[in-house]
Amino acid sequence: RYLIGANWTATAATSGSLRVGRTVRDYREFRSGFSGLSWEAAINWKPLTYSRFDFTTSRGVTDPVSSLIQTNYVLTTAYGVKWTHDWKSHLRSELGWSQLRSDYDETGATQRKDRVNIYQFGVYYDFRRWMSLGLEFNQGRRDSNDPDFDYVQQRTMAVAEVKF
Repeated sequence: RYLIGANWTATAATSGSLRVGRTVRDYREFRSGFSGLSWEAAINWKPLTYSRFDFTTSRGVTDPVSSLIQTNYVLTTAYGVKWTHDWKSHLRSELGWSQLRSDYDETGATQRKDRVNIYQFGVYYDFRRWMSLGLEFNQGRRDSNDPDFDYVQQRTMAVAEVKF
């Protein structure tokens, strides 16, 4: 993966980064590879001192997660937005949405295409500058052109974060 880019600050409230380049995935034995455009981009907008929005997107290639899937590689494109609001200096909430599109380079006649949408909400309490606890709710839904891979998943998680 070869990327070139820059970080920038437009105003005191808006900053971002952009990296664009080429991904090359070359397999030595019996598999076709990939060569194409890849990117990583983020925009951070802080309209108020206690509220911010993060917009992200990326594209790259990954290996299949299972040897049972007959594919050479998976081309993934991700998009997301997250709103973080600081209610007090030690209490914050996050609301977000992300989408991951996966195109499978399959050796079979049809190519599998998945789209996963994830909706997330969390509340976090900072006990110390280096430690926070929280509660997260998220729902993920995968829609695929192969109905065997469709699913809806709901999770509730207790989160402990320690920063070193």
